Amino acid sequence: MSASKADDAALYPCRIDDPFLLSLHPTVRRVLAWVFVTLLASMYYLLPATVLVSFALATCGHVTTAAAIGLVLLGGSLLPLHERPYTRRLCQVYYELFRLRHNLTQERIRRLVEDCVERGERYILGMHPHGVVPLQVLLWVAFADQYLRTGEHGTVYGFGGMASVICYLPGLRTLMGWWTGMPATYSNLKRNLTSGSGATFSRAKHPGRNLYMLPGGVAEIFTAQPARHVAVWKPRRGLCRLALETGARLTPMYVFGGNDFYFQSLTSDSWLARTSRSFGETQPRDSRETAETAEEAAEVQPRTSHLLDDSGLARTSRSFGCSVTLFWGRWWWLPTVPLTPPHGCTIAIAEPLPSRRAAAADGRPSDDEVEALHAEYERALVEVFDQYKAAAGYPDAELTVL
Repeated sequence: MSASKADDAALYPCRIDDPFLLSLHPTVRRVLAWVFVTLLASMYYLLPATVLVSFALATCGHVTTAAAIGLVLLGGSLLPLHERPYTRRLCQVYYELFRLRHNLTQERIRRLVEDCVERGERYILGMHPHGVVPLQVLLWVAFADQYLRTGEHGTVYGFGGMASVICYLPGLRTLMGWWTGMPATYSNLKRNLTSGSGATFSRAKHPGRNLYMLPGGVAEIFTAQPARHVAVWKPRRGLCRLALETGARLTPMYVFGGNDFYFQSLTSDSWLARTSRSFGETQPRDSRETAETAEEAAEVQPRTSHLLDDSGLARTSRSFGCSVTLFWGRWWWLPTVPLTPPHGCTIAIAEPLPSRRAAAADGRPSDDEVEALHAEYERALVEVFDQYKAAAGYPDAELTVL
């Protein structure tokens, strides 16, 4: 890599600045990070296990106990969502564990914040990959709260769109609410982009907040595997329409290491994975079914068919709108302890795409406008991946966009 290209791909380490965390010994911070991240991932096993136990108790005649468990779960799923900015600062504890770096210069940060606060621009930041358990969200909420700010303007943190099913999962619902997550319905996202307000955006002169999402969704979970780099974008059009209707600037970003936290049964080659995939297994789905043109089908079929999964677990996941898979990290007997990505984690954010609005008088974008923006997003995502992959520790990696 030439010197100029190396300078263009410079990365900057994220450093803790929260006074409470800095007062702790580094070993204590590391232990806390391990404990908290393991407990968070454990919710993905504990919640369904608790439901199964309550059904088993009811079947065995312990109806009162089962009803009490059910009421606790119901109450947790109905708790109001409250924004807790200080909890985002506490997520800085993961910086050292996952060796987080980013690619934003001070000039880019200043320009982004000023555009938001002074000129009313809004951003839709699409994060890839989703990963099995998206632990990169913990890193993002700390990073965005700490770095997407200036002393004059404060933070332009924004809000996150989450799968609707998360809103009904006790514990996860509360955490996502603390970090300003909300159901990712189209009307909800549009309303908050254009007229939303909150504690993290109180100094803005214009209404609305920035949006960050994992646009690959459940489909991207199916492709997650350590050392694999896959983004599911080709079938996605909603964010493009949302950007054209609101004038928000689409901004792709890639988190190197985002797939490296866990193995899973949908993609691993272990005996456990092969056994779980045999549940309800059918003939592999033809990837051409997801293509929108014959030309695209011809291109996609030989290149991506091995990444598509049609096991019983995958079909169940699509039905529920969330991942139903077995996952494990450092040890199979303590599966929720994650791996640490071998090269750490790197948040690489592309330059925002230009703001544009639909030309039609009713504000509805045409198919051609959507397709043009969609293709531009994909190009920007691949470009930022290629620009920073060597600096992030993956010089030979290739990004596959499905």
